[in-house]
Amino acid sequence: HVFHDDKCNPSKGSQIVLSEMSSGNTYIALGGGGCSEVCAQESAVASSIRLPFLSYECPSDFDPQLSDTAAYPDLTRMGTVTTPVIDVIRKMGDKHGWDHIIIVSGDRGKYKELADERLQNFQELRFTSEYMSAEEDNWQSIQQVMSDIKESTKGKNRTVFFIGTEKLFRKLICASIT
Repeated sequence: HVFHDDKCNPSKGSQIVLSEMSSGNTYIALGGGGCSEVCAQESAVASSIRLPFLSYECPSDFDPQLSDTAAYPDLTRMGTVTTPVIDVIRKMGDKHGWDHIIIVSGDRGKYKELADERLQNFQELRFTSEYMSAEEDNWQSIQQVMSDIKESTKGKNRTVFFIGTEKLFRKLICASIT
C-alpha cells in the first residue's frame, strides 16, 4: 500500500499517479480518490495507462458528471451510496427542530439542477428552503453568501446543505468565521 495526499487538487493527483508509474514501481490498481475533480482527472489518467481505478468515495450520486458511466467507463464506484441522505436529513431535522434549510453551491451553471432537486426534496419533507451560490474562486462572492446567511438567520438555527467541491466547502467554512 502506498498513500499520497493530492489535497483535492486534480493536477497534483495526476502528477502523483504519473510520477509513481514512471518510477518503476509496480501497481495493480489506483484507489481512494475522494474529490470530484480529482476522481474525474485521475480516472482519465488511469484509463490511459490501463490501470484500474477503484473509487471508494468519488461522490457520483452528488456529481452528475461522475455518475455517467459512458463518460467514465473505467471508474469503478465502490463508495457509500448517499442518496438516502434526504431521509436522514428529515430525521435530523425532526430531532433538532430544523424548519429551514439553506442550500449553498458552487458554480450555478453546474449545480443548479441538483440544487433545485434538493429544494423540492426538502419542501416535500416540510422544510422551507432557499438556494444560494458562490463563485469558487471569488473570495468576495463567498464572503457575501456567508454574510447573507448570517444576516437572514440571526437568532435562529442555521442549517446549510452544501453542494460543490471540497475546495469551496473549506472556503465557506473560513468565511463563516470571519
